[in-house]
Amino acid sequence: MQESVIRSPKILARALRAALGAWLLLALVGCGDSPERDLLEQSRDLWHSQAPTGYRYDFTWNCFCEPGFTGPVVVHVQAGAVTSVTYQADGAAADPTDYRTIEGLFELIGDAIDRDAHEVRVTYDATRGYPTSAYLDYEEFAVDEEMGFSASNLTAE
Repeated sequence: MQESVIRSPKILARALRAALGAWLLLALVGCGDSPERDLLEQSRDLWHSQAPTGYRYDFTWNCFCEPGFTGPVVVHVQAGAVTSVTYQADGAAADPTDYRTIEGLFELIGDAIDRDAHEVRVTYDATRGYPTSAYLDYEEFAVDEEMGFSASNLTAE
């Protein structure tokens, strides 16, 4: 059996450049942001362009969690921090550490995208950019680990 060997430095250099070019092209194609990431960043930019320093919004976790945790609440935010959370049904206080600012919701969605969750479905408010609903399923075949939320009625305070 006869081996073929490239003996010309010019041919070898050309072959190496072609191989490197093909590798770079494949690497760039594989590194593009996902449509979910693009939409997240566009919506986040819209939110940042007009975000009030203080606001409130209605919120509900959608998950297989304790019943009190999933009840609809009103989240109050001042200067980038959750200041209070009250249950809509009776006005009782809820634990503010269980809830997020709008920026915190963007971070939750971004984390699911970064972790390559099996399914990420998000709806954003067309005017303000904040996420109004999300469904995050991290593992395709895991049971009851998916979660979601709904956010609405955001008003400046």
